[in-house]
Amino acid sequence: PEDRKTLARMIKRIEELTFDENSDPYKLVDLNGQLHSIIAQASDNRYLVKFLNEIILKLRIVRVAIINSVERRFEEFDEHSKIVEAILAGDGERASQAIRDHRDSVNEYTERKVLDSLFYDEE
Repeated sequence: PEDRKTLARMIKRIEELTFDENSDPYKLVDLNGQLHSIIAQASDNRYLVKFLNEIILKLRIVRVAIINSVERRFEEFDEHSKIVEAILAGDGERASQAIRDHRDSVNEYTERKVLDSLFYDEE
């Protein structure tokens, strides 16, 4: 129950920052990372928690680039909302699917937009 309350508060705070034109992208990245951590910690899987924390740290610059895209910022909020809604509803299958959809969407966006802008010249 406490994890569910924490998730509900976190997604509400993320929503506020997502729709605030003046929000700090670094703060939004931190809150999104915290959301991921809360879900991982609630799984009681120490390996998942360790792995996630390493990824969050290593991919910080990519995450900031993603959040700086207004389009992606709203998509990410929508994806996170679907995950949290499914978890709060106790629907593990829907939560798992929402997590897979989010992973795929982030990977596709990162390949299409972020990596190209970081590593390749545009001609």
